[in-house]
Amino acid sequence: MLIYGKNPLKDDINGVTMLINWIPLLSFFQLTSRSRVVLKTVKIMKILITLIFIILNGLNFVYGDLSPQEIQTLISNHNNWRSSPDPPSASPLSALTYDYGMATTLQNHLNTCSYTFSPYSSYGIVSEWMYWWEPQSYFNLQGNLDMIWEQRNSFDWSTGTCKSGVVCLPWAYAVWNTTTKFGCAKANCGSRVIIACDYNPAGGFNGINPYIRSSLPVTPTEKPVIPTEKPSESNSTSPPTQSGNIIDWRDYQTSVKDQGPCGSCWSFGSVAALESRYLIKNGKSQIKSIDLSEQNAVNCLPNGCNGGWINKFYETFSTQGVALESDEPYLGYVGSCSYTKSGSSRFKFNSFGIIPANNKQALIDELQNGPITVAMWVDDEFQSYSSGVFVCRTPYRNTNHVVLLVGYNKNQDYWIVKNQWNTYWGISGYAYISASNDNCYMMGFDSYYPKF
Repeated sequence: MLIYGKNPLKDDINGVTMLINWIPLLSFFQLTSRSRVVLKTVKIMKILITLIFIILNGLNFVYGDLSPQEIQTLISNHNNWRSSPDPPSASPLSALTYDYGMATTLQNHLNTCSYTFSPYSSYGIVSEWMYWWEPQSYFNLQGNLDMIWEQRNSFDWSTGTCKSGVVCLPWAYAVWNTTTKFGCAKANCGSRVIIACDYNPAGGFNGINPYIRSSLPVTPTEKPVIPTEKPSESNSTSPPTQSGNIIDWRDYQTSVKDQGPCGSCWSFGSVAALESRYLIKNGKSQIKSIDLSEQNAVNCLPNGCNGGWINKFYETFSTQGVALESDEPYLGYVGSCSYTKSGSSRFKFNSFGIIPANNKQALIDELQNGPITVAMWVDDEFQSYSSGVFVCRTPYRNTNHVVLLVGYNKNQDYWIVKNQWNTYWGISGYAYISASNDNCYMMGFDSYYPKF
């Protein structure tokens, strides 16, 4: 595996200097009666000893510093890990700065070929990992980094430690939430190559997770195929619509739900759209007759509590139909999948529509007909939201949560969304989100709505 090597350019020249200064002094005391010969002899000896020292030293050590390309590979991989952490983070992880001072300090330690952690690591100033490869020809930087990335699967989020018998700390160091900078070094020691990285502020503490996981999934990027229309279970001759400066469908909603610790927002946001559009079509008097199962999708679609795709929900259940809550009540964890329970009816809808990304007016136009399932990015501030119009301070370019878009206020330019974090969150479970910009990235991906 891996280890570090000695850089002779600095340390060895210092060693040669001390050796050369010592030899003329010895020659002077021994050969004072023949000064000219001594001086000439000393000069020759200096040259020979210097050459011999460099040659002998070169037999054991070769230069091992990281190349600019290797440094860039390290930077790119680290910041890719942090920009798209797996599992998703509740809030974005900041990019790491490459610190050349840290790298130099680590390089000096690796050059000793001691196969030990650096003093800064021992003092707890930095987190540090180290690998060595043997023979040198086996060294593969990208392969080493890929191995570290795979360690994310070896971390136990319930205990804040590595799973038994496996390694995961190098990955934890790299994605530690409070870490801001890192530096790496490489050295050749005989038949081995050592590679190591230091991180500051230090992380990887036992019993503490590297960052706060999002209980919410990553939303889809793929575009679904609209399925063949199915017959509707019910009909209405005059469903209401809204127009003008304010659209607000909160009166056509079932109760605010609570997804709990399961990352099932994609199912809740989709089911809520079905229930709401059903009430718009059939009247609010039907509110007691409509309660669909969010658990059905959690059980049957990929990832379950680890996130899901809105389009997969609509594709699958426009064909299969959705179970009723009474038949598959919400568990908050993945259970067994069943599309056709014996003797149980399923809620059917005809098909679904898609609103293309980055089209605010199209979103408003369709919102006049009913709520829409949308994705967005939620950060720490959003999680503590309680009132007012929320504005994402950071312009995010990804999503990690799904909600139901239920309204729009043109006068003040904000959206109204229904969340599923219980009624004690936000404004009785709802939130106002600024529509003057798309910092929360609510229009970053396609949005979906059912058709009856």
